[in-house]
Amino acid sequence: MARSSSITSQVRPIRSLPSWGLTSDTGGTDVCAGLIGGAPDLPIYAGTMQAPMLGAAIEAWDDHAKRVYLGEGDLVMTKPYAMMPLGFLGDDEKGTRFKDAYFNHYQHTTVWYQADHSA
Repeated sequence: MARSSSITSQVRPIRSLPSWGLTSDTGGTDVCAGLIGGAPDLPIYAGTMQAPMLGAAIEAWDDHAKRVYLGEGDLVMTKPYAMMPLGFLGDDEKGTRFKDAYFNHYQHTTVWYQADHSA
């Protein structure tokens, strides 16, 4: 059986396609924003996310509040982020529920605990 030359001439290997990338993003409904996502000027590696979103000071920390570079940890924001909520409706004046939910996971720090695991 002969192949149709019109079909085979249209098939190209992926490496000859125009430059494009597929990225993964992560964010938080709590902050109503993305935290880590794609950056068109950075390389893409399998199983990783490229970079923090603009303005997001994101790190992965272990159980001892130490930054993790290669390995597993929990996502934290180390600086205020524009979309962070200021508190919970109906919380007490000190913001006890809000602080317990996001700021009391790592003792003696002021980081936002996102409660997302990274590996």
